[in-house]
Amino acid sequence: MEDTFPALTTRRCFFRGIFEELMFYISGKTDNTLLTDKNIHVWDGNTTREFLDNRGLSHYPEGDLGETYGFNFRHYGANYIDCNQDYSGQGFDQLDYVIDLIKNNPNSRRMLINLWNPGTLHKAALPACMMQYQFYVNTRENKLNLQVYIRSSDFFLANNWNACTAALLVHMICNLEGIELTPGILSVVTGDTHVYKNHLEQVKENLKRIPKPYPKLVAKTRAKNIEDYVYSDFKLVGYHPDP
Repeated sequence: MEDTFPALTTRRCFFRGIFEELMFYISGKTDNTLLTDKNIHVWDGNTTREFLDNRGLSHYPEGDLGETYGFNFRHYGANYIDCNQDYSGQGFDQLDYVIDLIKNNPNSRRMLINLWNPGTLHKAALPACMMQYQFYVNTRENKLNLQVYIRSSDFFLANNWNACTAALLVHMICNLEGIELTPGILSVVTGDTHVYKNHLEQVKENLKRIPKPYPKLVAKTRAKNIEDYVYSDFKLVGYHPDP
């Protein structure tokens, strides 16, 4: 990951969308309007009034992701009510816990973020697909490795998006003040891996294309806190994808 960033080259990845969605998760928020206000619409279909009602979540306002990604990153185990509540100081902050271990106990084998809470899946508009992150610090080479587990992978549409999300998170952590690591190996493990029938023509077209070299991700600054990053802090260099 230090030398290359896994952005798909046989079609363009929406890097701004990947960045803003990850920052949305890092904020711990679950209100999709925070993304749509930035013209990012990846969660629109799963947060409509009809979709939420069909999930038995008619008490949520439209646009509410429920107890899933961002909430479980930063407030795991707290009582989720809806996206309009302030959960500051509630639940367990898994992201802060992992960053502290990376800084202060790099030999730990407990650097895991688990977004899957079986007891509260009914509170999620869509339970997390990329549901587990396990970090490993290679103390000999000062590299930060990451393995992620995707329980359900829509391979054509979302797999590379998820891989880029994971790689970006590693870059963000490595560029925090107090962490002297570089991105290492990213491993992506998928469970139910599938292609939807309505994507088959695009898949066939994509398979005809010849992959180009991966780009490199350059961080322009170091941040004191992971919440401090903005999109302009990062730049993809040498990214020349097909349309």
